[in-house]
Amino acid sequence: VSPDNNTLIIDGIYNADGSNNNKKTGFSIAHRTRNGWATPKPLVFKNYYNSNDYFGSCMSPDRQKIIFAIERKDTYGDMDLYVCFLQPDGTWSEPKNMGSRINTFAPERAPFLAADGRTLYFSSRGHPGYGSSDIFMSRRLDDSWTRWSTPKNLGPSVNSSKSETGFKVTAQGDYAYMVSYTGKKNRSDILRIK
Repeated sequence: VSPDNNTLIIDGIYNADGSNNNKKTGFSIAHRTRNGWATPKPLVFKNYYNSNDYFGSCMSPDRQKIIFAIERKDTYGDMDLYVCFLQPDGTWSEPKNMGSRINTFAPERAPFLAADGRTLYFSSRGHPGYGSSDIFMSRRLDDSWTRWSTPKNLGPSVNSSKSETGFKVTAQGDYAYMVSYTGKKNRSDILRIK
């Protein structure tokens, strides 16, 4: 969901009537209109593939970039973070690995780019942490999208000895939401942080 809540990236390709076309795989984009949501339109990426059963994604606030958590031939480990750029013809570039400062031998997941377009939150099992998967923050240092500050663990007030992921900050910056393994009934819950 875009920061202004008016754009959705959706898994799947859709027919003109809005039904899911189960014969095609890929991603679509939908925009909110006065009458509700418009029919999702396919997103076209150059050489997109994912060797993992899972993925994560987020769109930049300017809607010109999409960050994916996927696994490809140049992945450092399990899943890495990649960026795609919107092209003049409306298609998207081939996924570009965001580099070894962000990506490790272990999975990086659940990317979220803050409203400033430079601050990245993500979940990692490869950077030093408190549990199985922790939330980290890094800042983009230039426009290459491969140079990032050393990822900072958000600390024990956010991360536990279990697994945290899916950190998202509201557009107003007053709350963050995340998924944390609480242990209750052996499951994870959605938590809100001031």
